[in-house]
Amino acid sequence: LVCPAEFDTGADLKVTILSVPEGDDKPLKYPLMFQVADCLLVNKIDTDSIFDFDPTKLSVHTRDIGLAGIEVYDILRDEYDIQIEFGDIGNILAYLSIGDRMQELERLVSALAEIRRRYKKDPDGLMSQEYIDPEVVCSPQEAFYSNKKSIPIEESVGHVCSEFVMCYPPGIPILAPGERITSSILDYILYAKEKGCSMTGSEDPDINNLNVLI
Repeated sequence: LVCPAEFDTGADLKVTILSVPEGDDKPLKYPLMFQVADCLLVNKIDTDSIFDFDPTKLSVHTRDIGLAGIEVYDILRDEYDIQIEFGDIGNILAYLSIGDRMQELERLVSALAEIRRRYKKDPDGLMSQEYIDPEVVCSPQEAFYSNKKSIPIEESVGHVCSEFVMCYPPGIPILAPGERITSSILDYILYAKEKGCSMTGSEDPDINNLNVLI
């Protein structure tokens, strides 16, 4: 699943439709959709019959209890023996299949309620924004074929990246070749590493060093 709010689609305007019957939690769950929207349409019609909705996917926002999604993912796996699809910086996603019974769903809900009771803490230290608008200096092709060097990630602010850096899931690049490394991007990468997210795309699998243009 790719959110179009995270990319420049070439559209003249970005319009978000907020369907009132779907609940008042949507701006909290999908802040980026509302941050980048040029226009917000408030709709009083239940759009379930208009837009496709997959009832087999259970998405849970975790920042309100002071935990990153990947932390809840790890707790479910290690302490409750429940394997869900994935956890990222602020959410978890569970898939429900034809093989799941009501008991499995109740077990998941009970585990989440217990995690909230046992581990809830002040969410002030959590990163609240997952999307950072990139500063594109040159094309990915130009950056990929240019001369480059490897430097410690802590010293990379201000340089132009020559490789991808992705947090998986969701697998959307935090950095792409040709983009300038900013302090916000560096903070995001270090935060994701600290929380235990799987970082991919770079030559250094531990993301201790980054390749930048000379």
